[in-house]
Amino acid sequence: MVFVEICVDSFQSAVNAAEGGADRLELCAGLSVGGLTPSHGLIRRVVEAVDCPTVVLLRPREGDFVYSAAEEQVIFEDARYAVEAGARGLVVGSLSLLGFVDCKFLRQLQRDHLIKGAGLTFHRAFDFVADQKDALDQLAAHGVIRVLTSGGAATALQGSEQIAGLVSHARQHLAGFTVMAGGGIRPDNVDSILAHTGVSEIHSSACRLVESKPVWRAHRPTVQLGAAGLDALSWRVADVSTVADIRRAADAASLHSS
Repeated sequence: MVFVEICVDSFQSAVNAAEGGADRLELCAGLSVGGLTPSHGLIRRVVEAVDCPTVVLLRPREGDFVYSAAEEQVIFEDARYAVEAGARGLVVGSLSLLGFVDCKFLRQLQRDHLIKGAGLTFHRAFDFVADQKDALDQLAAHGVIRVLTSGGAATALQGSEQIAGLVSHARQHLAGFTVMAGGGIRPDNVDSILAHTGVSEIHSSACRLVESKPVWRAHRPTVQLGAAGLDALSWRVADVSTVADIRRAADAASLHSS
C-alpha cells in the first residue's frame, strides 16, 4: 500500500483532505511560500476535529533554512506546543551555511525531549544539500524517521532517478527509514513516479484556487495586500476530488505492483 500525505494550510483543507482519503496530513500555514508554522489555534482545532493523523510543520519564516539561535528557540517552543496538542509528528529542516544538515539542531530537539515519541520528518530543505545519501545517514543517526524530497529537482518526476537511489540506500542501510516523494505530484503522474522511484509514501497539496465572492471587493479594486500580481482575496484549498484521484491512483499502482 502506498501512503498518501496531503499538505494543508487551513482547517477546510484539512477536512477536505481527510474526506478525500488522505492517510496523513502535514499541517502548515502559508503554502504559497513553501509552508510556515501553523497557529496554535489551527493545530488544536485540526487535531481535535479532523479524523486523520496530523504532523505539524515547524518553519518560523520563509526563505532559507539557516536559523539564528532566537529562531531555533521559536521552533522549539512551537514543537513543544504541537506535541502537547496531539500532533503525531513534527516536520523540520535546518541547514548549515555550507548546506549540510544541522545536526546540532536535531540533537537539541532530542536532548530537550521536545518530540516525546512523535515521529520526526525532515522536509525539502533536504533538496538543497549536496550529498543526499550522506545526509540520509546523518538524519537517521539523529532520530529522523522520514525525509520528504523531490530528489533535488524541481519536481519529483524530474528527480525520480535520484529518489530511486535514495530509496535503495535507505532499504539497504537504514532500517525503518522512509523516503517520501513530493513536488508536483498529481493524479496523472502518480503511477509514473511510483514506478520510477519505488517510494512507499507520496506527498501533495492537491489544491485548487478559490475565488473571492464578497461584493465589497469591487469597492476598492486597486487595493493590494501583498506581493504585486497576487490576488490577496483568493486562496487555495485542498480539493476533495483531487485527493481522491491521487488516492485511487496510488491504490491502483500498489495493486499492479503486488
